[in-house]
Amino acid sequence: RTLVEWVAFCLIHNVCATVEPILLSYGVALRWWELDHLVLDDKEALDCCMKVCEYLRKHTKDGKEVFSLRSAAAEKATLDLAYEISTKGNCRRTILALRERDKEAAKERESRYWVEVERKKDLARKLRNSIGDLVEEERDLERDIGRASDKRSKRSLGEQLDNVRYRLGICRCELKEAEKAPPPLFHNLPSIDRHAYEVLFFLHSPASFSALSEMSFAAQELLLPSPWKQPKDPLAPDFFPGSGWNIESAIRLPASTLTWEDLYSYHGQYHRGHLDGPTISKVFLRDTVHEKPGHVGPPAVDDVRVGNSGIWYPDPISRQMGWENSGDCINPFVPLQKNWLILTHTEQLSEELSKGSQSMQWAMPLLEGDVTRSRGNWAFALQHCKPKGLTKQQYLSLGSLRSFPLQQNRKLCCFLQCGLLPLNLLDVHVLVRQAMYQVGEIQVDAENDEQCVPFWKTDLVEETFMSDLLGETERLYNKIRNTPRDHRSVLILGELCAFLADFDGRFHGLRIRFAEVAKAWVDELQGKITAAEPRHAAGLRAKQRMFCLYIVSSFASGPMEAESCALVLEALVIFENGAIFEDKTEFDADIERLLIVAHNVLGGRIQDMIGAIMKTPCVLTHAVRKAVDGLSGHVIWIQSRGDKTLPCSERSICFEAAVGKDLYHINILTGVVLFNGKPPRGLPASIRSHPLFKRTFGHNINFDVVEPADAPGVYRTSNMVRGRFFYYFSLHDKDTRLCVLEEDTEEEEEEGRTVELLDGVNPSNWGKELPVRLRELYSHWLSRGKMVVVLRGINFRDRGVHFVFKKHLIGFVGNKVPENLRSQPWTSA
Repeated sequence: RTLVEWVAFCLIHNVCATVEPILLSYGVALRWWELDHLVLDDKEALDCCMKVCEYLRKHTKDGKEVFSLRSAAAEKATLDLAYEISTKGNCRRTILALRERDKEAAKERESRYWVEVERKKDLARKLRNSIGDLVEEERDLERDIGRASDKRSKRSLGEQLDNVRYRLGICRCELKEAEKAPPPLFHNLPSIDRHAYEVLFFLHSPASFSALSEMSFAAQELLLPSPWKQPKDPLAPDFFPGSGWNIESAIRLPASTLTWEDLYSYHGQYHRGHLDGPTISKVFLRDTVHEKPGHVGPPAVDDVRVGNSGIWYPDPISRQMGWENSGDCINPFVPLQKNWLILTHTEQLSEELSKGSQSMQWAMPLLEGDVTRSRGNWAFALQHCKPKGLTKQQYLSLGSLRSFPLQQNRKLCCFLQCGLLPLNLLDVHVLVRQAMYQVGEIQVDAENDEQCVPFWKTDLVEETFMSDLLGETERLYNKIRNTPRDHRSVLILGELCAFLADFDGRFHGLRIRFAEVAKAWVDELQGKITAAEPRHAAGLRAKQRMFCLYIVSSFASGPMEAESCALVLEALVIFENGAIFEDKTEFDADIERLLIVAHNVLGGRIQDMIGAIMKTPCVLTHAVRKAVDGLSGHVIWIQSRGDKTLPCSERSICFEAAVGKDLYHINILTGVVLFNGKPPRGLPASIRSHPLFKRTFGHNINFDVVEPADAPGVYRTSNMVRGRFFYYFSLHDKDTRLCVLEEDTEEEEEEGRTVELLDGVNPSNWGKELPVRLRELYSHWLSRGKMVVVLRGINFRDRGVHFVFKKHLIGFVGNKVPENLRSQPWTSA
């Protein structure tokens, strides 16, 4: 994921630089040398990583990186870029128009504000005059009331006084409101043009720059230790550094007190979005100290004047970048200990070498700093913690394999030669992969300063070393190819050969040979599964499926030719069709783990497989035969449900073929095979529970069967039993009579190729004249073509012919077969 996001960053940066060349005068936020912790099991991915480093190095400018919170200079560079693009870039007309529109709107708002101020001032003056007149009138009326002698006059003057006082109260209330200053005017952009352009760029940036800003933070976040809190491992050696950390407080930024988006939307004219699309960025400008004031200017309207008004510009609000990640505002550019990152990208041991105080997890990472000086002595210092399953030499070898980075590959070759790596241990596989696949230190090529090279992989491009490593791997191949007990060695060695095949083509043939070893074991187990008792078949079938995944893992990289594609497809089909619900086995955990690896391999090689299939379609025919026998001759395969306007490599991953009335489908990603729209499946319970089936085939046996299109209701075994016989099952007479046919595909005579199982449960229906012993102790098979009844053992696996009855004019005449001839085909009798 880290490499993919960094590649995406480079692509987006290139698009932005094409749209706005101004960007090229600034640097990128990502540092090209910080991908050394990646573990890549594919040379193509490694080459891609180097291209990313070369691109980033080319566009690195110290102190001028944009969309970064690494330093104050980086933030300033980002704002400088925003100003330059807003005033000189291709989108300047739009942003300048936005600024001018905002200025006009601000000018109009200020004009309305001052009109309101003058109106309130004038109103206040008029109200004060009115109040003065009313006060004087009130005094006159009070004096007149005091002088009045009759009650009628006093009543009339009193009513006038009440009216004056009422009007006086209203005027005073109106004056109180008129003397208040109008509501303050809050502008949504700074008064300084440069600052306003910087804000407008973030609020209305092109979608490509919005994606670039977000990808800068997202890609850098992947370099943070995960999880953010990691307690110290109590079982880790005292001198093992960095096994615990807590970076949450270091990377978390102060909460925002105000964002420019909120300010800009105050007057209701801002709608989230960008100039050329609806993309919304998580990167924004904000302030963590200042807030929008509640009131601005003097409270009294008479005090409002130019220089002391209620007009406010957000000039004090800072323009700091922020980035939201799942609701948290964090700074992924905070400098942290590199060893924390290395430890979080180091795979954990989980099997033999990870138990308690004997755990060898300390041997996995190759840390930075002063600790590397003593790294080579750790294995010697911890000899008392040696796991019981290792010898002293094996322990020291595993503990020192990663002591010094430039010696890793040479030590691996040496330890393989001396047999010091117990390759049957899964944790040893993990250690070897970490040593072989980690990118390591990235340097500039001494011969071409525009290229970056993985310094730790120097040995892999030297012919002498690769020849030595090839020789040792071939020696191990010759040693273990006939020893299935060392099957885990085939897994890791085949995987390494697949990786090394891209560096040296000589390893390509060797990885195919390792895959063929696993294929030979798969075929050998198929014979054992056929002959095994049901209670033993589950373990054998699980082991066979595990070996199928060994084959797939051997083709993680390297060329995918027809031979390789055939091995992978056949392994997938066998694996898929061997997945039936049975008891748990000791291989289930390995299968679950290897299945994840296989999905990763297939996801990366599917286009190569389609290309190989287009050149050699017959590989599909051979693969389908592993699930459904009987497919022969030239078969025409086409891609299913694919858009024919697209290249073949971009169409469907399913292929189909029509042979007669039957239709075959295969999914090359999963290995699923369909025959007439249905996968091979077990016999129905109605057949397996029939007394004749139980008598002949047993109580616990089942067959994978298919339904031929020209024989509905008939179930044929999908694969030939013992590589030779097909069985056909069908129910008749309201499911009371079971018909079983056996077809011998190697029988040359057509008339004797198929025999029918007679009812041995109720033999009196057809064999009243047979002695009881012959009726009850044998199974009875009728050849209608030759009119012959063959008596074999009751179980279908017992193929020895004991008696042969041939029809003559007088009826069936039987002969006992001598014991030395019972294994011969009955047609030769």
